[in-house]
Amino acid sequence: MNTKPKSQSIRKHWDAIAAIAALVLSVLGEWTSQPPMLWREAGNSPTFSVARIVLCAFVAFLLYHNISRSKAPNTRTTTVVIVSGILLTCLYYILQALFTCSYTGFAMVIGWSFLPEAASYAIENPGRSCLIVLDYIGNTRDIWPTWQLVLNWFVLTIVYLAAVSTLGVAVLLIMIKATLHHRLDNNA
Repeated sequence: MNTKPKSQSIRKHWDAIAAIAALVLSVLGEWTSQPPMLWREAGNSPTFSVARIVLCAFVAFLLYHNISRSKAPNTRTTTVVIVSGILLTCLYYILQALFTCSYTGFAMVIGWSFLPEAASYAIENPGRSCLIVLDYIGNTRDIWPTWQLVLNWFVLTIVYLAAVSTLGVAVLLIMIKATLHHRLDNNA
């Protein structure tokens, strides 16, 4: 049985396969660890989810067209992207632990300084930390200033997008490097 035409077809389309793999990884990242909600009534807007997926697709598309047409990315670039992706992911989870509380199974953004009424409640009920969100029935705007919630949500979302996009780019760089290395081996 001759498998050579099938393997040549796979090699010919490997760059597209690599770009799709990076996109899939980015989309999976989107579905596995959503950024937190602003407050109970805000929910997780599907518009932001679509925007994040489009951003990840755009990064994969740009890299596919710019990098795969040129020489293979050097090892230092690939290493920097991989390490950056890992560090950004760790930073995201650290920030998520600091600035979110769980409410009905969803992460909700919190602030760092209570509004006056919530401060009085926190003094009367010490040690409640994230339980104050339950006590206020998820109305985080009644606990922390809105600008703190929006700022923390924005920072978490930006770091999340950077982490997911960077990890997608890392996969793409590895795939391109492997593909171009394989092509050089076959042409030698």
